[in-house]
Amino acid sequence: MGKIAFVFDGKGTQYPGMGKEFFDDYYVIKQQLTYLEQYRVGILRTMFFSTNKDLENSIDLYPGLFLADLASYLALKKHGIKPDVVAGFGVGEMMAISASGILSFDEAFQLACRKSNILFEVDNYKKMYQNKGVRLEQKRAKELKRELNDGLDYVLRKPLIPIYSVKTGEKYPEDLKSIIEILSDKIFEPDNWKETIIQMYEEGVDVFVECGPGDTLSHSINKILKNVTTYQVHDRLSLEKTIKGLKKTK
Repeated sequence: MGKIAFVFDGKGTQYPGMGKEFFDDYYVIKQQLTYLEQYRVGILRTMFFSTNKDLENSIDLYPGLFLADLASYLALKKHGIKPDVVAGFGVGEMMAISASGILSFDEAFQLACRKSNILFEVDNYKKMYQNKGVRLEQKRAKELKRELNDGLDYVLRKPLIPIYSVKTGEKYPEDLKSIIEILSDKIFEPDNWKETIIQMYEEGVDVFVECGPGDTLSHSINKILKNVTTYQVHDRLSLEKTIKGLKKTK
């Protein structure tokens, strides 16, 4: 077996109740998600008890996906399963950033909330003023870049394990200025997903573990590459299957 990659889910994989089984089963996950809720009061109720339509249209969608991705990651970690490299699709890249060590869980979650607020604001602005929405997005991106440079709310660090950017299709650089450029650019837009997956494979990854509510990324990866193994971790059953599968391939 080569390297193991954790890939984190983004928009389109959500469903009501995502992450709840892990929340109920693992005290460490309940503790972590409950702690992070201070930055987004009511987020757990939105994740666990909203209708699918309400969840999809909620400003809490992206923060909720981050927490669901985090729950899957922590469940795997509890069983001693760790990634060699990470990547994320859309908001999943915020969780990948945290898993790589660039930001703490707290900081990455706050950044996901910040970007979600910007996206929600820009989308509403575009509905009212059409073309002017692009200017607002550019303005907010500049503000976010200043915040990242200030180092007050977010303290960036060099990645402890390789993380791949779906903006560039390559590994994140180690210098902080370049990392800030990536983080402050487009809001949750996975530009080069296919190129990223191919690059990861060429650099030794042959097992992809999808962390989060869905299986969309696994299906996508299996279409891009034929000689890899994919797993999904979103509930008790899928976690057990992944653990057994990884033990067999060792």
